[in-house]
Amino acid sequence: MGRTIGEELEGLKEVDEVQIPTSTRTHDAHSAHHFVDFAPSLLHPQQAVKEAEVEVNDSNAWLERGLRLQENEREGGAIEALEEAVRLDPNNKDAWLALAVSLTNESQRTRAYDCIERWILLSTQSNPAYKQLPIFTKGEGTTLKHAFDALVHYLIQMVNHGAGQGVIDPELQIVLGVLFNSNDEYEKAGDCFEAALSVRGDDPVLYNRIGATLANRGKAEDASHYYFRAIELRPSYARARYNVAICALNLNVSFLSSPALSDRAMELKDGVGVV
Repeated sequence: MGRTIGEELEGLKEVDEVQIPTSTRTHDAHSAHHFVDFAPSLLHPQQAVKEAEVEVNDSNAWLERGLRLQENEREGGAIEALEEAVRLDPNNKDAWLALAVSLTNESQRTRAYDCIERWILLSTQSNPAYKQLPIFTKGEGTTLKHAFDALVHYLIQMVNHGAGQGVIDPELQIVLGVLFNSNDEYEKAGDCFEAALSVRGDDPVLYNRIGATLANRGKAEDASHYYFRAIELRPSYARARYNVAICALNLNVSFLSSPALSDRAMELKDGVGVV
């Protein structure tokens, strides 16, 4: 991590898999996307054929599509796919978490908190390590702050319970990080993602998430190193590429890696890093 962002950008190559959306995230949140309209554009032809053979009633197939759309900055489509995943299998814990991430990025906090609550209930039911904890309840409050506080309190109980057994649960740390991120508590979110990274050291999504929390705290130079590591691990990771482009613009660093990427970064420049 000793190179400057300018030196890193000089070595950043454009890859065929990166799709450049035609609208901003704000536009995506308010337009009537249908999953079947754009999912094939995210795939190579041979991959599209394979996708066509996937059973449409497979919750995990919809989860995978949703995750791929997230990575390619298609949050509206990701939400649709992930909603279908949890509709088909209400016990798909990973889909509830992924949906919470997309809803958080779209500032739909109430719905995101409902997804996190569902994730908690499924986790405490399925993981023997949490069987001794009381059942999660929101209590009497109805405000977003009350819901946030109740979720944080319970998740920290889960963390402490695992720590007492010498276990770091990366999924739990990610959920807590997403929750803190939704409340603009970026330093706490970053600490959680770092804890998850200590278990999943080669996870490009975690590197991007840590980068986003740093960028949102005004530490664009530090953030860029995490974004570059995410891209190194997954060269087609569009979200990390957009985030690093925003860092470059915020730092007034010019780069030649992709005119389309540069244009898209200009559209997003005033936004925040996306987890």
